[in-house]
Amino acid sequence: MTDLLIHDAVVVTMNQENQLLTNGSIRVTDGTISSIAATEPRDRHSTAEHVIDASGKVVIPGLIDAHRHTDFTLVQGLFSELSGGELLKEAFALYHTAEPTLGDSFFEAAWQLACLRQLTHGVTTVNAMDFTPELGAEAIGESGLRGVIGPELADFLNPASAGDQLAAARQFIETYHNSYDGRVTASIAPGGEAGCSRRLWEGVAELRADYSDLRLHTHLYDSAEAETMAAGSGADDPLDLLDRYDLLDERTLLTHLLHADRDDARRIADAGAGEGMISTLSRKGFDGRVRFTMGSDRSKGLLDSSRVRSARNGTLGGSEPSCREQLWEPVRLLPTGSQYNGGKTVLFNTELSENRIVSQPPSIPSVHSVAAYVADGARIAAILLIWSVIAAFFTYGVSEIGGTGGLLETLGPQIGTLVALTGLLNAILFVLYRSIDYWHQYT
Repeated sequence: MTDLLIHDAVVVTMNQENQLLTNGSIRVTDGTISSIAATEPRDRHSTAEHVIDASGKVVIPGLIDAHRHTDFTLVQGLFSELSGGELLKEAFALYHTAEPTLGDSFFEAAWQLACLRQLTHGVTTVNAMDFTPELGAEAIGESGLRGVIGPELADFLNPASAGDQLAAARQFIETYHNSYDGRVTASIAPGGEAGCSRRLWEGVAELRADYSDLRLHTHLYDSAEAETMAAGSGADDPLDLLDRYDLLDERTLLTHLLHADRDDARRIADAGAGEGMISTLSRKGFDGRVRFTMGSDRSKGLLDSSRVRSARNGTLGGSEPSCREQLWEPVRLLPTGSQYNGGKTVLFNTELSENRIVSQPPSIPSVHSVAAYVADGARIAAILLIWSVIAAFFTYGVSEIGGTGGLLETLGPQIGTLVALTGLLNAILFVLYRSIDYWHQYT
């Protein structure tokens, strides 16, 4: 029996044709999306356990925040105007003093606010690296989100020693990996060439060997001095640094890449690694395919960087099948035109079955109200009437002004005929315009 049926929704399908169903139904059976199809009359009287009339609402794939830091959500505005170098300097100072000074309550509030903001903006899967991962795992789990989270390992930022940080990371993995019914999973999250010593990289490699199923999530090419920083750990550049420790492969997610170039992008693609902030590569005009790891616990998505549209906190586009599957995991209802911040939200996490996507748009699209068609007809009639009055004026009125045999008697009817043809053409163009407008609404 169907657990949940949503009917009469505007459904963003993310299928091969990127179809938009203007009146669609979604069925969920045994926790799985079993079908997405045009709404049928019987759907409105379904005996499913839960039936939702989504008229006037849009059902969208849950958005995925592929890379975030959450610790300082409450004060993130302090850094919004800083350049990269200034931000790094302030981060060094803040990370060294904040946690013991502010206490757990500050960071608990930050995580709770972050989760609330994610849900109200349609984000249902989070990939994070933070200095308070335990608080984050619990906040993500209790909020109903799906998340991958790793303790940020950075002995140049965090006053704890490399050994202590690695031990804490191991404890976090043992405690929180696959917790909350598998919705929360752990990652290994070194801070990048700018934040890690050689000793820490060695320990990260040991963690990776011991927990081979976990993803590695790290910054790379954060600054123009990235190669110099990598040299401090005995590598030629940041990618070589990862490669030397066997950390650059299909399980690796790279972020930032602010100072990467085309050759770096090709090396990332050749290694099969993922890039979590793909807009960086897109802005640089990289055309090659780069793996994009979505950041949820079953993510295997591939995106073509030239077809991605990304927002500040989540990816909004993509066309590869595995990407569509991942994006369809959670579903959210939003009122039409709400800008993601109004109306009641209905949220559920699902997996896809094989017959999840319709291959054709609805055969019978929804129709406009009678009033809409009457209004369009009235506009056409008004166009014809106005131009007819002008044509009649030239044909019968102007010709009388000049008297019998005058020039106006000859030109008046000719001008009137031209005006009448112009009016008819105006009406035809209006009909074509409205037809195209209706066609765009249903395709």
